[in-house]
Amino acid sequence: MRQSSLIVTALMVSWTAPLTLAAESKFLHTFERIQLTNVFFSEGAAIGDLNRDGAVDIVSGPYWYAGPDFTKRHEYYPAKPFQIDEYSDNFLSFVHDVNDDGWPDILVVGFPGKEATWFQNPQGKPGLWTPHLIHATIDSAVCAVPRDLRQMRARREFFRRQSAQ
Repeated sequence: MRQSSLIVTALMVSWTAPLTLAAESKFLHTFERIQLTNVFFSEGAAIGDLNRDGAVDIVSGPYWYAGPDFTKRHEYYPAKPFQIDEYSDNFLSFVHDVNDDGWPDILVVGFPGKEATWFQNPQGKPGLWTPHLIHATIDSAVCAVPRDLRQMRARREFFRRQSAQ
């Protein structure tokens, strides 16, 4: 009798163990929606640690929002709101240390046919960021933005030459 109850127990454990392990390996991913503003400034956004405090910050239009709570916003170029049924002049934004000074800068590609500009991070100082024109007319975002942002290191000299002109 004891032997059969051991066999039944062993069978029950062997049948339920995979179910228990499967349940433990599942994880429900959740997120919190945070609305940065109710004003339309840009088509897209970017992320990066702009103030180098270890928290991810968000760039959206003319503002960057300090993480981790994204409630404090900083204007880096003059804000110009747009109607929601129009296009903005900020189509694409990227965060990258363009001038290799150790501080992440912001690259903005405007509306197709408009300019592409990078904004130099003022390294923790308040106020607007210094804009540097990359090119006066961008017909396609593809020509201004490399497929892999890691390629930007190789293109820094081009950006610097364009800014100096």
